[in-house]
Amino acid sequence: MYWYKLFAHKSGVADPRYIPDDLFYSRIIHKLNNFFFTTACADKGIYDWLFHDIRRPDQVLKCMNGVFYDEGGNVILKEEALNIVQKHESVIIKPSLRSGGGQKICFYDREKQTRGELTRIFDTLYPDFVVQLLLGQHPDLARIHPQSLNTIRTISLMLEGEVFILSSIFRMGSGNARVDNTSSGGFACPVHTDGRLNQWAVNRKSEWVERHPGGVVFAEVVIPSYERMISMVKQCHTRLPHICFIGWDFAISATGEPVLIEYNCTIGSNQISCGPTFGEHTERVLELVLGKK
Repeated sequence: MYWYKLFAHKSGVADPRYIPDDLFYSRIIHKLNNFFFTTACADKGIYDWLFHDIRRPDQVLKCMNGVFYDEGGNVILKEEALNIVQKHESVIIKPSLRSGGGQKICFYDREKQTRGELTRIFDTLYPDFVVQLLLGQHPDLARIHPQSLNTIRTISLMLEGEVFILSSIFRMGSGNARVDNTSSGGFACPVHTDGRLNQWAVNRKSEWVERHPGGVVFAEVVIPSYERMISMVKQCHTRLPHICFIGWDFAISATGEPVLIEYNCTIGSNQISCGPTFGEHTERVLELVLGKK
């Protein structure tokens, strides 16, 4: 009853389909996702192989297990990698493994930071990271919090080759934060199936508010190209048959094009903000996990 009371508190809806976290993380996620594959498949360094036809942020270079590759996939030396990055005005540098919650994400600005500082970033994130150009986002989403790239986290479930969308939340930064994670002070707002934001958004203190500190009212926002983004999520998920439960992070470019930022194989279940994780698929999932079928 502890988990049920926690998840049902905000909505007040007596829905028995809420999944306890201990059951979710100890049994369900291990049944849905083959963890022999999740670490390798989650490496951002292979996105250009898996999703070559899906719009992603422009990649400057990557480092995989200590080996540097340029934009064309050619092996290069560290010094050459530093030279390539310094040709760009500003970039974002992300760990390509174990990067949940926006951990260790770094920004490099050529006008403000030295080559020595760039080298220290490389050494901190070594041996696995990617370097990308900053992505401009759609003005409808930038006006909420322009300092961060605000993204949509969509959870999909694949059963017997069919992909179902379980929930979506819109994540936005706050204050001076350059990332949109709630753990960094941001907000998470449920997204309706037509792309409209919910009336309420939640922060890391579990406080529900109707407007962003910058003044934007959540219920007045509609995610551009939302249906197209959902279609891309379904397309992407079919390429990962060993991972049936995935959280996808998409941004919307300045021109309204969905852009895949990353996907996550071990994530929270969105239950506090979006209701029971599996919704109408709950019984089917429990039968699969508990061995009743």
